[in-house]
Amino acid sequence: CVNIATLQLSRGLSRRREFAVRIALGASRARVGFQVFLENLIAALGGAALGIALSYPATTALSRLYSTTRRSVELDLNPDARVLAFTAALAFVTALLFGLAPALQAMRTQPHGTLKSVRATGSLLPVREGLIAVQVGLAIVLVAGALLFSGTLHMLTSQALGLSTRNVLLVQMNSQRTGIEAAARGPLYRDVLRRVSDTPGVERVGMSYVSPLSGSAWQMPIAVEDDTGAKREVNSYVHVVSPEFFAAYETPVIAGRSFSAHDDAGSPRVALANRAFVNTALGGRQAIGRRLRCDFMKLEAEIVGIVTDAKYRNLRSPAPPTIYVPMFQQAELMPSITLAVRTSGPISGVIPALRGAIEQVNPKITYTITPFESQAADSVANERAMAALSGLFGALALLLAAVGIYSVAAYSVAQRRAEIGLRMAIGASVWRILWLLFTRTGRMLIAGLLAGIVCAAWAAKFTESLLFQVAPRSPWVYAGAASALLLVAAIAVAGPAIRAARMDPSETLRAE
Repeated sequence: CVNIATLQLSRGLSRRREFAVRIALGASRARVGFQVFLENLIAALGGAALGIALSYPATTALSRLYSTTRRSVELDLNPDARVLAFTAALAFVTALLFGLAPALQAMRTQPHGTLKSVRATGSLLPVREGLIAVQVGLAIVLVAGALLFSGTLHMLTSQALGLSTRNVLLVQMNSQRTGIEAAARGPLYRDVLRRVSDTPGVERVGMSYVSPLSGSAWQMPIAVEDDTGAKREVNSYVHVVSPEFFAAYETPVIAGRSFSAHDDAGSPRVALANRAFVNTALGGRQAIGRRLRCDFMKLEAEIVGIVTDAKYRNLRSPAPPTIYVPMFQQAELMPSITLAVRTSGPISGVIPALRGAIEQVNPKITYTITPFESQAADSVANERAMAALSGLFGALALLLAAVGIYSVAAYSVAQRRAEIGLRMAIGASVWRILWLLFTRTGRMLIAGLLAGIVCAAWAAKFTESLLFQVAPRSPWVYAGAASALLLVAAIAVAGPAIRAARMDPSETLRAE
């Protein structure tokens, strides 16, 4: 409202002759004021109608932004009479607020003095400059917040995961409807692995109970021998996987060996550990050959290999201590498993053949197919939504600040038209005129900028728990916010400043 009122005031200065002629010809001051108010009301109603039209795609986009493959967010987008009535009332109040000052300005026009001179009188109220400085400060706070959340999203998605998400399809299978007993599911799953592996375009196929970045994991105490032979218990993730699991996700085995087809029910029990487990349980000492025990799974096994750390439950937490055990060494298998299918080309071309291969094994198997990249993206859905919304509000704040700065610059040019013409007539250069306008706006801008940086640094401490590997008071955040605002301000002031520099001093002084 402040921005538009200031813009309308500067526009009103250029219409002072029009208002003076109307009043001189007999129009009442109230009628002239009502004309200006009516123009603002029409503009406000047009803006309200545009807002209503934009609300439908905006709310749909918001729903999609927060929805994931595991969570659907639905909004009621039907028109609501109360919402429309509130919007109409708000449009009227807005028109009243930003139209009042221009209307009063028009009503105060003095025909005699105005028709003799086009020179503007009065000065820009300090309170209005102060409000624009507040806008600048608010914009700094919101832009800094947008940079913090965008930096968090970037750090989350660019970190090393210990696995690859490209060209991987996740097939969530359930064999409950087949009626096959738990002890007999091994041959069924082996047949699925064989047929899917033979599908054209498929490079590797792994199988596990829990897929990475799905938000779930098995966690239980694992006891392992230390150098003295004593058992040390570590709370660890446990994953039951097939031999090709690590190849499908491209998780490297960095020591020892991986699982093989020989690791079945008739062979000695083995396990793999990640680097975090070795560091936590054994202090980084030799782990291969040590025996571990899990009472919950009734498991005793020998560690035969070490794999690199990989993220599983979410991207924020560091890779936890993790143990992997062979799937086909288990006496009974669960009905719900996940296939990880790595393809040699685009994943969309493999999906029809993949469906056929699973249904050939047993048509009663139920399954869903999801790109692994989508599941990884879903794991940071909240962070992505926060970055998008804070970016939107930051951009809107910059836009409002730009409009405010432009309105102040335009008003200042309109008021000082005669002064600028006189300065140019006695030899002031174009650059001197530009500097004159930029310094007037610059004081207001610097005040708002410094206040905004202080407020943003204070408010950032409340966002610390939402950030990831981004310091809440990182200098680059505030430097970036200040640079963005200075750029926007320079563009906003440039228009009125250039118009002032292009004035013809002879025409301006002749009008005086």
